[in-house]
Amino acid sequence: MRKTILIVDDSPTMIMSVRATLEMNGYAVESASDGSRAMSALNSGLRPDLIINAAAYTAVDRAEQEEALATRVNGEAMGVIGSWAAAHGALVIHYSTDYVFDGCQSQPYAVD
Repeated sequence: MRKTILIVDDSPTMIMSVRATLEMNGYAVESASDGSRAMSALNSGLRPDLIINAAAYTAVDRAEQEEALATRVNGEAMGVIGSWAAAHGALVIHYSTDYVFDGCQSQPYAVD
């Protein structure tokens, strides 16, 4: 039986690229453009073996003014997806771009 993977990302180009690679390797792939659509699919009976989540609040310049929204998207939504995955035996991969931290600094980033 083929494993099913759910990709959550707001970039159609990213979904298309990841989908093509996964399908070439024998996986069934579903996608959602945000966490809300992902949860709708999961609550409607989609049962992925793996959820790849790249959906995130990335408007760094507005995050302090929109703290509640950023927390819902980057914190609470991942908790809901993670809880669903744990209850259904699925795995979750959550990744982000290097938009905020590029990993090149040799010391901890300062909080400003």
